[in-house]
Amino acid sequence: MSLRIAYIGNFDLPFCTEVHLAASLEAMGCTVIRAQENRTTLAQLAELVCDADLLLYTRTWNQTREWQCGGGDFLAFLEALPIPSVSFHLDLYAGLKRGDGLREDPFWRTKYVFSADGGSEDFFKRHGVNHFWLRPGVFHEGCYIAEPREDLRTE
Repeated sequence: MSLRIAYIGNFDLPFCTEVHLAASLEAMGCTVIRAQENRTTLAQLAELVCDADLLLYTRTWNQTREWQCGGGDFLAFLEALPIPSVSFHLDLYAGLKRGDGLREDPFWRTKYVFSADGGSEDFFKRHGVNHFWLRPGVFHEGCYIAEPREDLRTE
């Protein structure tokens, strides 16, 4: 039986982190249930997680403070989940203006938060975020051994 992951994110563009991560998880045998973040209501999300083993969340739009698409209390939803919740982001936040709202933003209130923001343990601890540094990876379809190209060679 494969791991079933309900994944909140932006799946509209083929080059998004979410699209690549979902495809990589599926290549490893997981089942990914996609929830387009700007078109999924909290009620719809509650139905999706009923069949999931994990809730994964990558945010593009900053809408979860109000869960603008359908209303509701997303923070209370996260706290009541019977499955683990995980946030994943490739951007830096520590020390930047965008890092100011971590305490109120449900994206940072999942059980586990993984980001490329390495060396920022104290910052996340001060904000009550259960943060783990995860080095950015390369999409599996973009990894291959290529033939050398003379036009790209530097001396």
